[in-house]
Amino acid sequence: MQLMRATEAAFGEFRKLIPKMWRLAMELFHEVMGFIFLALALWFTLGNQGLIRTLQTLEENPDNMAQLLVVLLFVVMFGGFGISSFLRARRISRGQK
Repeated sequence: MQLMRATEAAFGEFRKLIPKMWRLAMELFHEVMGFIFLALALWFTLGNQGLIRTLQTLEENPDNMAQLLVVLLFVVMFGGFGISSFLRARRISRGQK
């Protein structure tokens, strides 16, 4: 009888633990993805063919305007994904949906 109560109690605690572990895993996933997206945005900004280098060569070669717009689009897009991913991780940690 006592073994049955202990088993039921352990199972009940295990059922409470699973959602908490899932929430922690989702929070960690969003934080890692946010870091990756912000690192890519930084790379597209400071890289060899990045935003700053393209802006510097724009005076010499005005045909780089299309490349500048594409790089700017990637920087804004990846930066936005990174920030939204960190905000989503914060919402998960506070228990909001």
